[in-house]
Amino acid sequence: MPRRKNGATSAIREPDIAQADRFAQETLSSARAHAERCLADVIDYARTSPEKALLSAVAGGYVLRMLPLTRILAALVGVALLLLKPAALIFGVAKLWQKVQVRSLR
Repeated sequence: MPRRKNGATSAIREPDIAQADRFAQETLSSARAHAERCLADVIDYARTSPEKALLSAVAGGYVLRMLPLTRILAALVGVALLLLKPAALIFGVAKLWQKVQVRSLR
C-alpha cells in the first residue's frame, strides 16, 4: 500500500490511468486486427464459393430489412449519450484524484 507523508497507509489504491489508457489502446488494436481477419475470411469464402456467399448476403439483407434498425440505432445512440456525461465525470475525477495523490506523495 502507498505510504503518505505522515507514515499512514491509504486504504484505497488509486486507479492507474496510464494502465487504463494502455488497455483501451490494446483492446482497440486487437479489435481492428480481428475485424481485418474476419474481412479476409469473408473475401476468401466469397472467392471459393460465390453461390453460397450470394445466397447468404440475400438472406442477411432480408433479415436486416425486417428489423426496425432506425429504432434500434436511435436507442443505442440515446443510451451512449446518456452514459457519456457520467463517464466523462468519472474520468475527470479519476484524473484529479491521480494529480492529488502524486502531489501528496512528494
